[in-house]
Amino acid sequence: ITPCRLHSVHCAVPTPNRMLTTTWREHMARGWLSGAVTSALIICSTANVMLPPNLQLQFELPVLVGEGDPQAAVPEHFWFPEDGAVIGAGPSGETAIVANTRFTQDGTPSPPGLPHMTETMVSWDGGRTYSHLWFDNPVTGTPTRRAGGVLRVPGARCLIEADNRSFSCYTKTYAVCSTASDGRSVPSQTCANGMPNTNLVCNTGTIPTWCQDLGQALVANTSECCSLCAQNRSSGGLCTSWVFRAETSQCDLKVGQGNIAASADTSGRLEPVNPPAVTVCANTSAAADVQFTGFPFNVARFTYASKVVTVDPDHFVQLRAYSHKMNEIGGADQSLSAFGSSDGGVSWQFLAVVASRNATVIAKKWEGPGENDLVRLHDGRLLGIFRVDSCHPYWKAYSSDLGKTWSAPETMPFGSARPKMLALQDGRVLLTGGRPGLFMWVGDATGVQWSAINLALVHNEMVANVPAWQYSADFINASAANQFVQGSTSYTSLLDLGDGVALVQYDRLAHGWSEPPGPWGDRDRTFSMRFRYM
Repeated sequence: ITPCRLHSVHCAVPTPNRMLTTTWREHMARGWLSGAVTSALIICSTANVMLPPNLQLQFELPVLVGEGDPQAAVPEHFWFPEDGAVIGAGPSGETAIVANTRFTQDGTPSPPGLPHMTETMVSWDGGRTYSHLWFDNPVTGTPTRRAGGVLRVPGARCLIEADNRSFSCYTKTYAVCSTASDGRSVPSQTCANGMPNTNLVCNTGTIPTWCQDLGQALVANTSECCSLCAQNRSSGGLCTSWVFRAETSQCDLKVGQGNIAASADTSGRLEPVNPPAVTVCANTSAAADVQFTGFPFNVARFTYASKVVTVDPDHFVQLRAYSHKMNEIGGADQSLSAFGSSDGGVSWQFLAVVASRNATVIAKKWEGPGENDLVRLHDGRLLGIFRVDSCHPYWKAYSSDLGKTWSAPETMPFGSARPKMLALQDGRVLLTGGRPGLFMWVGDATGVQWSAINLALVHNEMVANVPAWQYSADFINASAANQFVQGSTSYTSLLDLGDGVALVQYDRLAHGWSEPPGPWGDRDRTFSMRFRYM
């Protein structure tokens, strides 16, 4: 990592009239950044981080997205906010920012009786406050593209074909829709597939795909499917509260009743708020309408996908990790491929292997190239960054021909957990992730030189008067000590809101990978922090 050589920093302390002068030497001792020693001022309501040459990141106060319930009958997490998304252009120009979190365990069975698998929160004010949207219907993954205000996720769920070399995948779409006066039902309108939508899930006219997701494809009608969804919501993780509407013969997903927003008091309580005048509509395609074809060898399944990168209006590129074994979910059998589409994302063709689980990776007993993200650099090249194993640094590869061939993978000096990237207009690249620690890295236009910002320390400086929200000193210094302190999953969402504003979503854990309570509190929490890049 190249030294940051920061010139100044202004970190918020949410206490009126508090002003404190400190030095970079103090910050370095706390494991923040390396660079020239100069003075810094902690003041005001934002944190300004100056990075050469002349890039300034201005952080706003973190806000609480949501938290686990310490009084829940079954201990629950509230973590892994890796699937955030922006949905815009509603009836009156509304933009929805969603955050998706899990209640479930990671890699081990969750406690029996857990009422929900996931929760989706939504912000209607640019990420300043969040309220409940729905349970168990996550906005899955980062392979997203916004067009006409609709968030389109091609390949949200993929099924291997008989040839073991191609996949048929469903498409999920999300849009901002007007709500009725009670805030819990959506007026009748036309879905993308031409069928009516009376609530949050567009009826397909056949067996709804969310029943197929639950392994309940052979049902007589939508009424039976509705009943099965309600009965099996905990086993499938995709259903929550469903209602069968006789007047439309549809099984609709009801909006959750607990609309909440983060309060500003020191306990981080969640207070009821009035439901918004708009909500988010979701639709899953009635058929597996997206095809991924062309693997020159047999595979078993897809695992992790990057965002879709637009090369020109109809030409997209996406990275897809794949496995040769069906029984390892996120396990030690992953390689990374590139796919291209020239018809707007309807069909995808295999382009190349980006990185494989070769003899070196196998000898080290690493998972292999899996979690990944992709950006297009200002010089036209594609940069892919990917994980090879927990607590081992990221690797990267470049393509100069839109994904057809790739450079030999090379290791990076930092990171581990699922990388998220954002290409700025001036050419530089932002990257979030961590493990150990929680970081944002600022890369130059080539992705070669990187400067590190310890997001956990920025967060702590900003919420200095809310101890329950702060990370432990061990977690702050985990990177410098090269230790995996389980204060966060280090999984993030990095979202561009436009006009030089972005936000990062991240979590803070109470008991690491064990259920709360624990040494760092009685519940897990997920946060969102806006920042402006200048």
